[in-house]
Amino acid sequence: MKVKKNSIYKHRKHFGTDESCMKYLANQKWSNGFCCRSCKTKEFYKGRLQFDRKCAKCFKNESPTADTMFHGMKIPLSKAFEIIYRLAVNKKGLSCISIAREYDVNQKTATLIRSKIQQAMKSSESHPIAGLVHIDEFFVGGPEEEKQGRTTDSKKKKATIVVEILPNKKGIGRIYAEKIIDFSNTELIKILDKHIKPTAIIVSDKWSGYTPIKAKFPNLVQIKSESGKAFPELHIMIMNLKSWLKGIHHKVSTSCFQKYLDEFVYRFNRRTFIPTIHTNLFKKMATSKLNYSEL
Repeated sequence: MKVKKNSIYKHRKHFGTDESCMKYLANQKWSNGFCCRSCKTKEFYKGRLQFDRKCAKCFKNESPTADTMFHGMKIPLSKAFEIIYRLAVNKKGLSCISIAREYDVNQKTATLIRSKIQQAMKSSESHPIAGLVHIDEFFVGGPEEEKQGRTTDSKKKKATIVVEILPNKKGIGRIYAEKIIDFSNTELIKILDKHIKPTAIIVSDKWSGYTPIKAKFPNLVQIKSESGKAFPELHIMIMNLKSWLKGIHHKVSTSCFQKYLDEFVYRFNRRTFIPTIHTNLFKKMATSKLNYSEL
């Protein structure tokens, strides 16, 4: 029987043991050569364990997981790799409850590893969109009495989303989403500063908060929303994002809201690279430092 490119069987064949995972991390971490984190010496000896390296000058031992997102993992590496794989390739991801139940770990451990993965999914902000972009804001949360539209005192979570519109009716390119405090121009411009080039053509609705942004993004055009009919791609993405949150996670805390936005965006922007999406995530976690303040 032919095995699909993305299958749990194939994954376990390559990363089914802690040894194979540690070997992969060592190859990724030191792909450009060893450099001691303490004294910057590039020469090394074999370390205490199989894939460790010991500095030839200060003799400090370093493991492949040290100073990476795998540092301090409370579960076996092979189990961690499989959780990362499934969270990456599954269109809907995995909830913390599912991770805890399926991999026999406690809720705290499941939440921690999921937070680490989501941190690796965060955009590098190094590839801003230069073409046509549509922008809008939205709420996440249940209905509130006597509150409609862009109500400033709403307790619901707020976010902006930008969608790249490809030329010649080829559909949607990349998307980005950003948590905001309110709908002022100082909040709305944050997503444009991070992900959009000043020369891009940006289309928004008539909300007054976008008007001052034209000083920095002169190609911003405001048109009537026509109850969303003028921005069908935007509203499809907002609907999909809300459905994903509600269907998998049921509710999201304000402190974790941006992490879930990053996860949705990461998976969507790599939808045409599904066969390699998990290896990209492995590499990012193996070569990036953990930001404990974001956990």
